[in-house]
Amino acid sequence: MIIQKMSIILLSTGLLGITCPSSVSANSYLSGNAYAKEATYHIKAKKTVPVYKVRTGKDEAQNTQKLAFHFHKGSKAYISRWQMSTGGWIIVSKHKYYHTSRTFFLVPTGLGKWYQKI
Repeated sequence: MIIQKMSIILLSTGLLGITCPSSVSANSYLSGNAYAKEATYHIKAKKTVPVYKVRTGKDEAQNTQKLAFHFHKGSKAYISRWQMSTGGWIIVSKHKYYHTSRTFFLVPTGLGKWYQKI
């Protein structure tokens, strides 16, 4: 009798755990940190360019951008070595152009030669 009650309790709590998980599953959004890892090319700006803050979505089509700053002539930072499929160069610096699990910064394409390698 006690064994039957114990097995019913264990079975019901086990099923409850399957249907109502106690922890949230892994995030399915793209990672801003993964994008920022691409920025390994040390540069200096030859002209002032706009910088957009990008919030990641579930795929690249759902990423959203808004103008955040201007990267001024003479400033130094790290960028991706090539134009990314996100629409520009990923840019990272310690103080201003940071990244998180959901955000990163981007300089758009079509600006001509705006940087030089350091």
